[in-house]
Amino acid sequence: MFKEGNLLYFKPFYFKNGSAPKNKYFLVLKNIEGKLLLASLPTSQDHIPTDVSICSGICEFADRGLSAYIFIAGQEIATEPITMQRFAFQKNTFIYGEQIDTYSLSLFRSQ
Repeated sequence: MFKEGNLLYFKPFYFKNGSAPKNKYFLVLKNIEGKLLLASLPTSQDHIPTDVSICSGICEFADRGLSAYIFIAGQEIATEPITMQRFAFQKNTFIYGEQIDTYSLSLFRSQ
């Protein structure tokens, strides 16, 4: 379940900063010695500068101190292994470099 590259869906996700829980996707980036997960919570909030075009994949704006991985709406990104149903986000979805964080495995198992 917590394998690198897996996209998980929590109903709801309990944020470690105490924000109100809500349904949230979670992308496992790295499992560190089975104790911590390096993780990201994709968001549909677009913080990309308006004077640049949005690309699919990694977008780096070094002069602005911003990096992001962008999933374009409707672009297939995964296949559910049991049903083989294809998955795509309905809106452009972003993972921002500064929002990558670590979490304990026990926290995720409890959710």
